[in-house]
Amino acid sequence: MLPSLGNLNGTLHGGAAATVIDVATTIAVMSLDTKQRANVSAELNMSFLQAAPVGSEVFVLSQVDRIGKNVAFTQC
Repeated sequence: MLPSLGNLNGTLHGGAAATVIDVATTIAVMSLDTKQRANVSAELNMSFLQAAPVGSEVFVLSQVDRIGKNVAFTQC
């Protein structure tokens, strides 16, 4: 994790984590949407289990649960 994404405690800033998750889920939906529709996030919920120290590796795995007519459901 880059120092520029850290907070004052030397760990990943929650807003930066939210941005990474938002981008990861968007890419996952785009990769599976055969109609290649534009998409936006309508809701994003996060629970933090532990802090990621500056300099550590952070892995993000994004999963598409369902793509409907107007809404896609994902998790990370």
